[in-house]
Amino acid sequence: MRRKNFYVVAVDVYKVGLGLSSDTIGRAIEWAKVDGQKGSLSPYILKANTTKAVRAAVILKFVRSVTNAQFIEAFRESFSDCNPASFQAFETFMKAAFGNSGLNVDDEVGFYWLADGQLVITMNGKNFGAIAITEVSERLLDVYV
Repeated sequence: MRRKNFYVVAVDVYKVGLGLSSDTIGRAIEWAKVDGQKGSLSPYILKANTTKAVRAAVILKFVRSVTNAQFIEAFRESFSDCNPASFQAFETFMKAAFGNSGLNVDDEVGFYWLADGQLVITMNGKNFGAIAITEVSERLLDVYV
C-alpha cells in the first residue's frame, strides 16, 4: 500500500501487487545469497536470463482518486537523483498515456518489465505503449521491490 502524507495525516493511495517470473525469482534468491541483500535488486531482476516475455509486473489498484499531476509528482520524489532527461521522458510518456483525466478509485495501472528491455504501461487493461530507458526501468522497479 502506498501512503502519502498530507500535512500530518497519512492517506492510502493505492494497493500494490508484484509478480515475478520463476527465472526472476531465481535471480532474486541469487542476489540475497551473493550480495547479501546489499544494493538494488532491480538490476538482478532486469538482467535475469529468462525465456518468459515478462520479467516482472506491478499492478497498482487505486483506493483514492488522484490527479495525474499528483501521481507523477510521487514518482518525481523517487527519481530525484536520476538523470533529469530520463525522468522528463518518463513524465512526458505518462502524461500522454493518462491525459488529464486523473486516476479514480478502482482504476488499475500496470507496469510490465519485458525481457527485451521494454517497460509497458497499462491502465485498466488498456496498453498505452512502451518505453525503453534503463535508468527509468530500474528506478521504477526499485520503488516497488
